[in-house]
Parts: sequence; structure tokens; C-alpha cells
Amino acid sequence: MTSKKQKYLLWFSELSLRDVPLVGGKNAALGEMYQNLSRLKVAVPNGFALTAAAYWYFLKSSGLFGRVKKTLAGLDARNVHDLQKRGRAVRQMILGASLPQDLQSEIRA
Repeated sequence: MTSKKQKYLLWFSELSLRDVPLVGGKNAALGEMYQNLSRLKVAVPNGFALTAAAYWYFLKSSGLFGRVKKTLAGLDARNVHDLQKRGRAVRQMILGASLPQDLQSEIRA
């Protein structure tokens, strides 16, 4: 059985605040809302979150990992202009890349 840490997609019904490292705070909070409010008969639609594992898989399979690492090498986060420039470059790389086919299929399913 695959552990939560290894999955690329988790449904809100599977998430709690303990899962912040896997899916971030907003998605974990949506999981809490889904689970707790549904019990109270408040209609909260189930949805899903892509995990940190999916993000790293995307970066590595698309070849972006090395490019992003190189772009961010030597970054001084106190230099706002450089931070903006590098952030913009990384954002454009990510937006220009395609998700791996197996990840696309999992999302569609």
C-alpha cells in the first residue's frame, strides 16, 4: 500500500491539519472543513489536492529541477529586485512545462 507521503493526489476526505507538510495549509484546512462540516450536514464538496510528492515528481520528470536549482543558486532573499527577477524566471519555466502524462491521467481519473 502506498503511504500518503508517496501519493500524488489526496482527496479532502483523506486530509487533516496533520497533512500540512504534504499538501499545504489551505488544502489541509479544506480537508478539515470537509470532514468536520459534512458530519454536521453542511454541504462541502469533496475535492482533491496535489501533494508535495507530485510537485517534486513534476520538477524532476520535466527536467526543471536542475534549471530551477541553477536559477536560484546564490540567491540573496534580501535583494528584492533579484528575488523578483528569479521568481519570475522560475514561474515562467513552470508555466511552460507540461505535467507528466501519468500525473495528468491520475488527475483526470
